[in-house]
Amino acid sequence: MATDKKNDTEYSLVHGDEVETLERPSRPDIARVSTEDAKKAARNRFSKRKLLLHGLPVAITAGIIAIHAREVYWLDLNTSKADVIGSNPLPRFGRLISQKVQSQRYQLKYLQFAAKVHELLVALSLSSILMGILHRRLLRSGIPLGLLDAPSLIGAGGGLDVVFRTRFWATFRSNRSLIFFFLLCTLLTLLLAPSSAIAVIPSLGWWKMQGRYKVPDLRVYVRSWDVNPWPVKWKEEGWGYTDFDKCKKLGTDGNPDCPGAGWDQISQWAFGNVVTGSTTNLTLTEPYTNSQRLLLSRSLNSTENPYQGTSRRVSTANSALNDAALGGLWRYIENSNYGDIGKLQIPLFESTAHSATYQPLVYSECSSEIFNLTHSASKPLEVRRPKGPWYNRDYQEANILRIEPSDDMLADLPSKEPLFKWYDQDGVTAFSLAILPFRLINSTYPNGTQSSIMVGCSYDARWLAASLSLEPRASSLVKSNLSSLEVFEKYHNDKELLQRNINISRLIEMPRDWLRTLSFSSAEDDRNRSNIVTFFNEFTDPTEGNTTHFAMKNSTSVSMGGDLSQYRQGVEDFISMTLGITITDGLARQSYTRFFPLLELPSSVGNRHSDYVDLILSGYFKDKLNITDFLQNYTIDALSYMDFTVSRYGYGYGFQADDKAVYFAIAVLGTYLLVVVVHVLIRGFQRLNNTYVWSSSWETLPNLVALALNSKIPENLEGASAGIKNKDTWKMETKVRVLDSGRLNLVVCQPGEDQGQRPEVSKKYM
Repeated sequence: MATDKKNDTEYSLVHGDEVETLERPSRPDIARVSTEDAKKAARNRFSKRKLLLHGLPVAITAGIIAIHAREVYWLDLNTSKADVIGSNPLPRFGRLISQKVQSQRYQLKYLQFAAKVHELLVALSLSSILMGILHRRLLRSGIPLGLLDAPSLIGAGGGLDVVFRTRFWATFRSNRSLIFFFLLCTLLTLLLAPSSAIAVIPSLGWWKMQGRYKVPDLRVYVRSWDVNPWPVKWKEEGWGYTDFDKCKKLGTDGNPDCPGAGWDQISQWAFGNVVTGSTTNLTLTEPYTNSQRLLLSRSLNSTENPYQGTSRRVSTANSALNDAALGGLWRYIENSNYGDIGKLQIPLFESTAHSATYQPLVYSECSSEIFNLTHSASKPLEVRRPKGPWYNRDYQEANILRIEPSDDMLADLPSKEPLFKWYDQDGVTAFSLAILPFRLINSTYPNGTQSSIMVGCSYDARWLAASLSLEPRASSLVKSNLSSLEVFEKYHNDKELLQRNINISRLIEMPRDWLRTLSFSSAEDDRNRSNIVTFFNEFTDPTEGNTTHFAMKNSTSVSMGGDLSQYRQGVEDFISMTLGITITDGLARQSYTRFFPLLELPSSVGNRHSDYVDLILSGYFKDKLNITDFLQNYTIDALSYMDFTVSRYGYGYGFQADDKAVYFAIAVLGTYLLVVVVHVLIRGFQRLNNTYVWSSSWETLPNLVALALNSKIPENLEGASAGIKNKDTWKMETKVRVLDSGRLNLVVCQPGEDQGQRPEVSKKYM
């Protein structure tokens, strides 16, 4: 069967040898019976309706993202009045809802309804954008026949279904940008339902909230005009060596601000916990305010090759001065209920960015030699200078720390008893040598002989700017942003990245008198030994053949033949950790009682008065200081200070990006905003260049059908009345054109071809 065109009113139908002439159906004269008037098909002015259609969902979406970014707390859940004093937990929209709906359960259901409305608004906005693009292409370059119904497919998964059909792939190559945007709108529409629900419905938990309390930021001054509280060079910064005389002999009842005052706790912790491998953190209590701080130590040895002849370790602790300031601050507020803060159930104090809050960081490197095995009596002992994690990977230090054979520590080796000494070395914070008894067994001495393991350690100490926080109802522990040493593991040997994350000082150069206060004298069996030597002696046990041996993990039986790397690594790391933490705690104590942290008590916001409280004594006295007598010839501006903000935690509902699901939901909503912004910018640019055109004439299927019924029947679509299967047909471009009759027609052309004239902007057509 075939067809043959005769004229505009007839066509031939061929059946084998027979030819049948048929008459084309005539089109009625619609203009004579229609009640429709002429209308504008193409416009070039922005539509207020379309702007509103996008503006409402955009505003709601931006608001949702904003409240998550600001972590807005919505409402409390069964919270007592005492917990909300001075705060405003309900934003305006929360109060309006709570006035109408008393039950929180109903409020959440209203939010579920709001999430669905938001989803529909965004889907409508995306459909409108896609519809606008298709209308512009109808009036200009044309739309592939296979994508003519794209706006109706982006919802309910229809857009994904069309991917598996011929019409999609038939138009893919020539219309990549349109198809990409079509798929993007489809995916966004499908993801909007869960994303909107996740983002709009608040989560239940503990929330940090800024409160409208009766005080501004709490300022604590430090009496430091005559000396630097964070010294790098002792003598040049106001610290005389006589400051350490009182600390050279120290018992358990010694001054808490002496560098070695924490030794009893450190040694007990090291002996009872570290040697059994149970912990690497130590908690110390500040005696005046009962606040606590952590002593932390972390190995920086490679996990792939843990022993390379050197033990590397970093240690830090919050400064006792910071502890006293923050702990004393809470103690005073709790006793006096200053600013109604003492009534809060879960208060939170945090230091501000400009506060003078620092804490020490000590990097230690230890290496070892074994007498008569890897080292001889005539050979100097060499230890590499410390290369801290803040040095670049390619940093090279030529100088090596050397101890000559004539030194009294190396004169009478091997030794059956532990020996220890601090050394003066330029360019390092500290340098120490520990000599420990070692029972050597090898082919030369199969029955064992007395030897010594010599552990030399170099130290690089710095001050780090720290951010402090305290949740006094939950714990007396003053936390720091450096309470986890992960930053040093993450950026080890990458100076630039590390310095972006921490604010670090120059090298601290300690005087030897200060170091000697860490190894103060202790009497034992009528022998005057330093505390460090006494401690090492606890691990020294007699062995066979009248020898002694330094044994870790409470065991005298260690493998002393063959490869000794594991034993050497254990001893090096133990000494590096113990002495590194000892130096860290000594710096953290840094005579904090000398500085008298003072809390300033302004009577109102912006109006600071000369009322001050000594926070060290705040638990015993509430009398305010006479600041004039206290300052003498100085002004308050000459003092260092710490500012602490006050907030609280409330249990209830709020909005925050706290998990992957919320992050994903925010990303989906953000993508929608980006689509709208780009769309508006493109349309604005087209408007400025007089190329902007849009139409609302065919937004619905009936309008498009009406246009088709008013159009000349396309000859290239004959045979398609029962459907389209040929991919070449799907590729054809559909356009709105003005033909010779002066009417608008829906024409179908081959790609690259055209018919008639484009509709004129603002002209009315029948």
